[in-house]
Amino acid sequence: MTEILNAVAADRRNMLGLIGIGGLGAVLAGAAATRPSLLSSSSSKDSVALPPLSLADGALDHWRRAVGMRFSVGGTAAILTLRAVKPLLSAGERPASVTRSHAFAAVFEAPANAPIEGNRTYRLATRLVAPLDVHLGSAVAAGAASQYLAIFN
Repeated sequence: MTEILNAVAADRRNMLGLIGIGGLGAVLAGAAATRPSLLSSSSSKDSVALPPLSLADGALDHWRRAVGMRFSVGGTAAILTLRAVKPLLSAGERPASVTRSHAFAAVFEAPANAPIEGNRTYRLATRLVAPLDVHLGSAVAAGAASQYLAIFN
């Protein structure tokens, strides 16, 4: 399921160099701030939790809770499933310009009969969170499916 994570270097700097600075992260998309979501950071069952602005700004924990979620891919008929989210280890302090406390890799999977072109930015959408633009790396074969890596800094 996470063959693509095993196919790349564990060192975050090497991974970022391979992917390219221009393809990192996601672009901010608006969200309905009053909609409850499984992705909220609140753990209280008694209160209605608000979602993060969108997964585009979501932290590692928000993305981990989204594993298994299916996303439509703008401009295509494809559906991608979020299969894994793994932190990227790095030494030293995070740059002040990044909003997340940890960089992480997300693995999306398409069925073998519906692959998409890799190394492109797509608008991913689901009814649970706001649409977001994500750069997906080149496809890697994973059994009968294709997997795509996205890096969030």
